[in-house]
Amino acid sequence: MLQVEYGKEQLMVMQFELETQEEELIELKDQYFKMRKVLNRSNTSMKEHHEFQDYIDSFEFQINSKIIEINIEREELW
Repeated sequence: MLQVEYGKEQLMVMQFELETQEEELIELKDQYFKMRKVLNRSNTSMKEHHEFQDYIDSFEFQINSKIIEINIEREELW
């Protein structure tokens, strides 16, 4: 019986962690789209534009990595 209770607790903890990560991902995506808007509206030099583009691309990579991590954890959870 204790193992069942422990398993339920573990499941609840994992679900909470997954929900937290999904919320973080939503925030990251919001920031990403804001940066995209800024980049599209900006009147910067080509060099600055490329530097900012590189930063946004790096940010996009982080988002995609987080999505993969969440998907893996979701599969493990179910």
